[in-house]
Amino acid sequence: MITNSGKEWLLQLLSKIPKVQRAMTLMILWRNWHVHNEITHDKPMPPVEGSKRFLASYLDSLLLIRQKPYDDSAKGKSVVVHEQGFTCAIDGRQKNVIKWSPPPTGMVKLNTDGSYVNSQEAGTGMVLRDENRTVILAATRKLRTCTDATASGY
Repeated sequence: MITNSGKEWLLQLLSKIPKVQRAMTLMILWRNWHVHNEITHDKPMPPVEGSKRFLASYLDSLLLIRQKPYDDSAKGKSVVVHEQGFTCAIDGRQKNVIKWSPPPTGMVKLNTDGSYVNSQEAGTGMVLRDENRTVILAATRKLRTCTDATASGY
């Protein structure tokens, strides 16, 4: 499908493929340019696996924003449907988003979360706040012995 058909060969190629594939192609070209600039300026070349993870995450973010514009995706836990592409799945109603609420007076609230990529990349964090939203304690920790997403890391 890639043929040199003149000055606008890339535009012609991009016009013939689906929007998600077009976005992926442009993102790969953009990332290649970024890596080229890193090498040109005597910086180390980013690993290919790192570029792959970055581009996949970036595409998922773009699709999520387009498919679910009213989702509270601050934690990035919504499901993205690649087959749906950049189609917006809105039926005209805006979703009511429930934000963090403070604990009752005289109490504190502890929020925790964790992330697991593989046995070398896992972590956890916590924030303890009072009824005035004042942070009493905040902590993060890399889990060095986490064998799967359900393990405690100890």
